[in-house]
Amino acid sequence: MLRAPSEQDIPAWFARATDVESASLAGDPVPDDMSAGERWFARSHRRFADGEAIQWSMDQA
Repeated sequence: MLRAPSEQDIPAWFARATDVESASLAGDPVPDDMSAGERWFARSHRRFADGEAIQWSMDQA
């Protein structure tokens, strides 16, 4: 099921983002600390509000 991202997604984002292979495949830099996840979350909401991106996260039903 799809849902809007929330702050609860930051740890999972950080786990994926700090995996060097996953980050490389996504074209993302490897973050230094969890505050990068907070910035990701804020940027995600801003881009959605500006109509530049969609928001979704996968969750178990």
